[in-house]
Amino acid sequence: MALALAVAFTNLLLAILVVILVIPMRQGKVPRNGIYGARFAASLESDEKWYPTNRYAAGRMMLWSIPAALSGLLALGGSPLMLIVAILAPAVMYSIACWESWKFARSL
Repeated sequence: MALALAVAFTNLLLAILVVILVIPMRQGKVPRNGIYGARFAASLESDEKWYPTNRYAAGRMMLWSIPAALSGLLALGGSPLMLIVAILAPAVMYSIACWESWKFARSL
């Protein structure tokens, strides 16, 4: 049960951290750089692509943070399978957000 609680707590903290980190992106405050932001080849071409892509990516990351946070509750179900799903769920959900953002950047 301690592991299940740790997974649930970690998923919640991860979601909160992601939301905090993407707020500046959503507000258009992150200039093109080599470290932080939605860094796809298409988005790095120009500021006209960078800022809309970052706003979109931030929105997707915020949206996917909700089920990522809630996925920790699966760990509390007691089943080893649910624990594994809860551990892997945030990676899958944030990967979907990145894929959606990549598609958006390419559409600009």
